[in-house]
Amino acid sequence: MTLPVLILASASPRRHQLVAAWGYTFRAMDPAVDEAALEGDARASSPTRLVELLAEAKARAVRAKLKGVLKA
Repeated sequence: MTLPVLILASASPRRHQLVAAWGYTFRAMDPAVDEAALEGDARASSPTRLVELLAEAKARAVRAKLKGVLKA
């Protein structure tokens, strides 16, 4: 069985180190999301919600970059 490729939507060198240290094989991609822009978003009503919004934005950005490459 072939495992799917893990895509890390982060440009953070520290995140790359952590994921590699945990033993995962992954491909890192910079999502190019302006995190500061989401901090003022009315939907970011709490730190937890802000993190959720950032994660969603980063996942969507990377998915858009990979459109046509990934299997649905």
